[in-house]
Amino acid sequence: MKKFSNVTNQQGFTLIEVAVTMGIIIIGLLGLAAMQLQSQKAVQDSGNQALAIWVIDDLINRIRANEVGNYATGAIQCENPPNVPACASYNNGNAVISAEQCTEDQLADFDLYDVLCGMSGSATERTTSADALTAPILTVVNGGTSDSEHTITLSWISKSAIEGAADDSQFIISDDNFADNLNDSGELRSQYSVTFRP
Repeated sequence: MKKFSNVTNQQGFTLIEVAVTMGIIIIGLLGLAAMQLQSQKAVQDSGNQALAIWVIDDLINRIRANEVGNYATGAIQCENPPNVPACASYNNGNAVISAEQCTEDQLADFDLYDVLCGMSGSATERTTSADALTAPILTVVNGGTSDSEHTITLSWISKSAIEGAADDSQFIISDDNFADNLNDSGELRSQYSVTFRP
């Protein structure tokens, strides 16, 4: 009597199948990582927009409190601090330093630098809303009189860089006050601008 076997030959995964599977998994994981990175950049940009609003609102309140001072200025950057007295009291970590006597224009210069960069001489003890912004630049334009329209613009380097963007037309402006522009260095700069009367 003959014995018959029902056992069939079974083979495992071939090396090609394993390589294809691993390739698909890696591509999927890279896509998820890229999506997560873009999501984090978008969250940071949203936070930066909120900070820009706070900085400009602070400056608007200071302009309204010092209507006589001249706030019209060129571009203010933290790398080039003005030589102005500290027109407000502050704590240097050991004691409260009293404010110096300032003219209205000195107070205006102090306010502009203080809202963007913090007070000079107390940088280690105090931070500003703009500290989280990368390379912020603040400009104020007015019509020449204290009661004319003022336009305040705060710009910073955006976290969401768009690869290969050739001109500003590729950017979507979601709000009249917000815009994104490429500068001469190819950096994507976001900006927040407000026009108001003191």
